[in-house]
Amino acid sequence: MSIKYFFSQTALFLLIYLIPGFLVAQPKVYQSGKPSWVHVPADLNLKQNPRDVSDGYYLKLYDYQVHAEEQTSYVHIVRDIISEAGIQNGAEIWISFAPDYQKLTFHEVSVIRNGKKMPRLNVNNFKVIATEQDASSFIYNSNYTAYLILDDIRIGDQIEYSYSLKGDNPVFKNKFFEDIYLQTSVPVSHLYACVLISEKRDLIIKEHNNAKKAVRKSDNGLVRLEWEDKMVKAPKYEANSPSWYDNYRHVQLTEYKDWGEVADWAKSINPAPTAVKGELQGKTNQLLIESKGDKKLFANNAIQFVQDDIRYTGIEIGEYSHRANHPEKVFKQRYGDCKDKSLLLVTLLEQANIEACIALVHTRLAHKIENEAPSPSAFNHAIVYFKINDKPYWVDPTISYQGGTLESRSFPHNGTALLLQDSGDRIRSMRFDGEGNVNSVETYSLAVKDSTTANLTVQTTYTGWQADVIRSQMAYNSIQGVENGYLNYYSKLFPSIEITDSLRITDDRLANIIIVEENYLVPDFFTKNSETNRYEVSFYANMIYEQLPSLSGKRESPIAINYPVDIDYTVRVISPYGWNIQKSTTFLDRESYLFGSSAKTKADTLFLNYQFKYHTPEVSAAKSSEFVADIKNIENKQLSYSISLPSFDINGMDSLSWLAIFYSVLLFAIFGLIGNRIYNFKIQPSITGEYNMYNSIGGWLILPLIGLALTPIRMFVDIIRVGFYKTSLWNSFGESLKESLAFKGLMIFELTANIFLICFAILCLILLIKRRTIFPRLIIWYFLLTFIVHIADFALYHMLGFNIISAFSPGVNEIIRSLLVIAIWTPYMLRSVRVKGTFINP
Repeated sequence: MSIKYFFSQTALFLLIYLIPGFLVAQPKVYQSGKPSWVHVPADLNLKQNPRDVSDGYYLKLYDYQVHAEEQTSYVHIVRDIISEAGIQNGAEIWISFAPDYQKLTFHEVSVIRNGKKMPRLNVNNFKVIATEQDASSFIYNSNYTAYLILDDIRIGDQIEYSYSLKGDNPVFKNKFFEDIYLQTSVPVSHLYACVLISEKRDLIIKEHNNAKKAVRKSDNGLVRLEWEDKMVKAPKYEANSPSWYDNYRHVQLTEYKDWGEVADWAKSINPAPTAVKGELQGKTNQLLIESKGDKKLFANNAIQFVQDDIRYTGIEIGEYSHRANHPEKVFKQRYGDCKDKSLLLVTLLEQANIEACIALVHTRLAHKIENEAPSPSAFNHAIVYFKINDKPYWVDPTISYQGGTLESRSFPHNGTALLLQDSGDRIRSMRFDGEGNVNSVETYSLAVKDSTTANLTVQTTYTGWQADVIRSQMAYNSIQGVENGYLNYYSKLFPSIEITDSLRITDDRLANIIIVEENYLVPDFFTKNSETNRYEVSFYANMIYEQLPSLSGKRESPIAINYPVDIDYTVRVISPYGWNIQKSTTFLDRESYLFGSSAKTKADTLFLNYQFKYHTPEVSAAKSSEFVADIKNIENKQLSYSISLPSFDINGMDSLSWLAIFYSVLLFAIFGLIGNRIYNFKIQPSITGEYNMYNSIGGWLILPLIGLALTPIRMFVDIIRVGFYKTSLWNSFGESLKESLAFKGLMIFELTANIFLICFAILCLILLIKRRTIFPRLIIWYFLLTFIVHIADFALYHMLGFNIISAFSPGVNEIIRSLLVIAIWTPYMLRSVRVKGTFINP
């Protein structure tokens, strides 16, 4: 650690933790009697059914009251402990507050045992600790938590406490807004809530999830809005619900008449300076010079500067929870939170005469903002909206290491934004730019002399927002650390795997494409199963599995998913011995997601491909059963693939098959003898004087001459290439004796048929060169038999269910081609004057 780094970090620590101590009195807890304005609800003495209690306690009373004019909230709670779990979960009191503008006062802490109330309030027993819950995200707000751990709590006890929080953040300028929740995470026997507020305040009240409407009463010149309920159940919690999903009954109250008024307030506390000076002016001039009047280039450079050179750190104390620091200060200190960075970027853009403004969004509520009552609490994040040539652009200045141009830069927010502009449409829909995918190809190349060993190369391509994520991860990790992470990933599949070359990373930031290449040696690619006595290897598309949530049963809430994931994952296994794999394909394209998998072979390569994509940010509750069934099917049946080879010596898979060689020699001898008999068969010419005699082969006959000369060579090369003379071809396929015999029979048929056609082609070539009269008839039979062999071969492959790709497994195109050969050359050989005048030797 350098001296400079040490002192800079020490200074930041002092700034964050010590300076607020001088600005705000040491946080403490106060004690007083209950406020005089508090209404005391009747004691209904209701008890919950223990079957409905999950945490070992319930709330006998939940009493929440707000005095808007005194900026005070009052809470009165009675917990009923019914089990050991309740002692663990309910015997502590935790209250969070912001001491820079709030005062925490306790009025009562008691334990009620057997009907007797035992006071436990002693403010000196409270511990007050800083709770920087967002410190991991580099946000510091000087919030504190006062907590009290109660001793001697027993089953059947009731814990009763009440407290007040007085004070409101001055940034809101005494404007009232409040959310009143009419359900809690545990059952409530008696719930009471009220708001005391002046009649002069014009409130908007909005109920959610069938919440009751308030009962309106007068109270000493104020209006009391009351909500009361009995035996309130806790809402059903379902994991993987979207962040915007809130199934609690609650009521929102606000003095803001519309979103325009919220925008006016936010703009008033975050004005963009009309002019800049000092170092910020220098940076502006530099950007203007570099852009040479190109506004798009200026905007792109300004965005990259604010994203990468101004680190994300926020000290959000007091008003600065919502008020941005001056852009010149942010530029000089080189750090800021979302609103600081957004205001800085807006300032830079406006210096280039680019229309820009801050936009407020909520990272969890997304498109549900418009269902909220208008208030500052509807937003938790600031971004930037600007226009160039009337084309709108969105950008999040807090994202570092983004790639692409102004046109292709990804934007990760969806839903609704509030534009802090003077006029026009303040509420604007945002479109999530989900362009970006992951394409990963794993290639296993089997060694020729030791097929239990494979070389593995992995090439993964990230585009769009996926490239942004990887670029950021790479920036915060060493290459060695990333290598080790990848190695650990594959070592779970192959424990003996080794790295053979260092990680190679290619980053095209302008195109926003990152390619990561990995290289490994897998010594134990195939392992022997002692029970089956076969060599096996299994693959699992874990990249897809990681995107599937863990779910069960039908749901009432939507399902949050990792939108907009788009993955294309391929496993290639290259074997010098070929494959016998049945082609298989699965494809699902639902409303919210897509999945596809396939297995196929081509020549020496097995291809396993998996595709997965989310179309929407969530799956609706109505489609939850279908989603759960699809996940179960995908996880259990579609993502895994196993290869099993017979128990012969896998290391000798490239040895010659002498039996196949002997059989071929025997076939050549037999077909040679038959060909000799045919060659000696003589047919007298039937030429009359009307035909011209040709002393050489010419015209269209040149084509059959060339074809017959090349065909035997091509076919014999294909026999060698496919591996008919390798032991591996004959022994590698078939899971059962029946399958093995069927495959061997098919290979014998192919070898026999093709040696027969080779011999037949050689015979036809000789007869053509000798201009024998038997040639035209024999070549017609050759074309016809070739067609018959193709038809039979094609039918056998499909009847037996084999999918090996070889030179002799014809497709429909080859069958059609052989049929066209018959259709063209048969009439020619029968009717052509040149044919009759050329083949005149008996």
